[in-house]
Amino acid sequence: MTEHYISGMAYKLGEPCQVAQLHDYEIDHEVLKFFEKSGFEHYRRFTDSVEAAIAQSVRATLTAAAVKGEDVDAVIFASPSFNDEDKISAALAGEGIVSAQLIGLSLGGCGLIAPAVAIAGQLLREMRRVLVVVCDHYLLDPQRIITTIGIGSDAVASFMVSVNPPGPALEIAAVAQQRYPVTTLPEEQWQKRWTLFNDNVLALFNDFYAGENLQADDIQH
Repeated sequence: MTEHYISGMAYKLGEPCQVAQLHDYEIDHEVLKFFEKSGFEHYRRFTDSVEAAIAQSVRATLTAAAVKGEDVDAVIFASPSFNDEDKISAALAGEGIVSAQLIGLSLGGCGLIAPAVAIAGQLLREMRRVLVVVCDHYLLDPQRIITTIGIGSDAVASFMVSVNPPGPALEIAAVAQQRYPVTTLPEEQWQKRWTLFNDNVLALFNDFYAGENLQADDIQH
């Protein structure tokens, strides 16, 4: 099996905003109070355009990975909340990425990074460099409330997946994902959804450790 590597990891976060400000909207205040008691004090919102945030993260990735925009073979754009192709393409074009194959992933919530990496690995059978961009961007603040997880923030992260990176890189040893069966529960049972989510995060790590013959203490970073 060909070894695949991740390099040029970069990100751009929105500006911090207080969760308390969300009480001004028609949102279930019991949910907000629950999240605040759980430690949620801030969320992130882009004050500049989402295109600028995408461009900044991608530019940093290209620089760190020592790759020119025109040398990117494919872009995987993964986002459960933003899929404006014109704005995404414009942001990429501004960084010299104009002929790369563009692939969008939208179903899967916050777990899109795992299939994005897996698909990138498959593309590398015929390609050399695949740029992965993961984005969350909410046009309206009330849309940020995700009762099974928390409060969504505006953020972009990007990295290059390749076979022979020219600089520092991390080898992809394994990709694991755990889907939790909460969609069958009524929305009002959000506290039970929260518990199921935490249980399945634990199951995900247990599966990963078992698949790699690792213990939790073996993870150094």
